[in-house]
Amino acid sequence: MARMRAMHKTLALVALLLVTSACAAAPLQAADSPAVEILSPAAQSGVFRPVRAGRTLVFAVRATSSSGITGIELFADGQRVAAKPVNGTASVNVVLSWQPAANGDFRIEAQATDRAGRRLRSQPVVLPVRGADGPLGSMLQMPAGTFLMGSNAGGDDERPERIVNMPAYQIDRYEVTVGEFREFVKATNYRTSAELAGKPFGETWRVDNIGSRFDHPVRYVSWWDADKYCRWLGKRLPTEAVW
Repeated sequence: MARMRAMHKTLALVALLLVTSACAAAPLQAADSPAVEILSPAAQSGVFRPVRAGRTLVFAVRATSSSGITGIELFADGQRVAAKPVNGTASVNVVLSWQPAANGDFRIEAQATDRAGRRLRSQPVVLPVRGADGPLGSMLQMPAGTFLMGSNAGGDDERPERIVNMPAYQIDRYEVTVGEFREFVKATNYRTSAELAGKPFGETWRVDNIGSRFDHPVRYVSWWDADKYCRWLGKRLPTEAVW
């Protein structure tokens, strides 16, 4: 009997220790685990796809903290390049934009601040920026020249064949991206021809207005939409002769 009582006491003590351990461990499992993550552009092995200098880049960032997020910032090589205040919710998704003007491999990080005063950083991602050749950045300087335009054997819109003397001009190096067009729409509340015509969502530029496609060429824009975009930038559409 004495042995059984001793065994019961030992088992009770072990059970008490297990319960105590479980109770002590529970707060660790439920503890606040704040996090910051750059959702897009997509990165592979800590590196973004190379992008072109002089173009607006759009970053989708998610941050969580039970204390509530009050602000999110974007850093390139330790320098703050974009920021957005947040209303203190526990989980937020924001979009930040930045226009790099120089070539380089930039260390990109997102930082969130919560109500507890903590500064939370995302994992760094390398952003290769290329194409800033000369003062025009993402534009090319085309020299003046003479060429034969049109064809006497072509359709009415090609005749007559003639010599064209082109002055020097500048033209964008790359196509307009979804992210760039998005910035224009945001700044001007512009509605495209397709939207005004009541086209289905899948036939408007907004079908690509998601983080993973911000660096894709914009689609479903008319000549008038493109003209408005160019004028907003202080530029113009290229003429047939320029093409």
